[in-house]
Amino acid sequence: MKRNSGWQALLQNWPVKIIASVMAIFLFFVVNYTTEVRREIDIPLKVTLPQMYDAASSIPATVTLIIIGKDQTVHLIEPSHITAEVDFTLVAAEGVASAPVLLSQSDYPISSNIVLKVHPESLKVFFTAKPVATQTDVVDLGGISL
Repeated sequence: MKRNSGWQALLQNWPVKIIASVMAIFLFFVVNYTTEVRREIDIPLKVTLPQMYDAASSIPATVTLIIIGKDQTVHLIEPSHITAEVDFTLVAAEGVASAPVLLSQSDYPISSNIVLKVHPESLKVFFTAKPVATQTDVVDLGGISL
């Protein structure tokens, strides 16, 4: 009885063919999921300072927004829709205070396969107490002020 030559060709060297198929699938997923684009953009930073303290150290005016994802979706994101804010209103004493830089988007849906990061992730600022305004003493001496 003669074997079918198609089956014989398929079953010949079958371990090599299975290993090659697994490696091809693995290579497909590696190439598909590791080719990400990184886009860096400087955006303005909105800083909220405490009322009772002055910032003695410098505060940057911008931070770097890092967008990571697929090439076709990374370049669709409009940086003007994303804002960076840092809030120092909870500062309760003089000295160095740290606060995270928070990102928010306005009216712009961000895809789940996009990663947004900011550099620096947090800011450290040295605060000093504001000088207390003292009222000068006024002595009334019958219309004459001293």
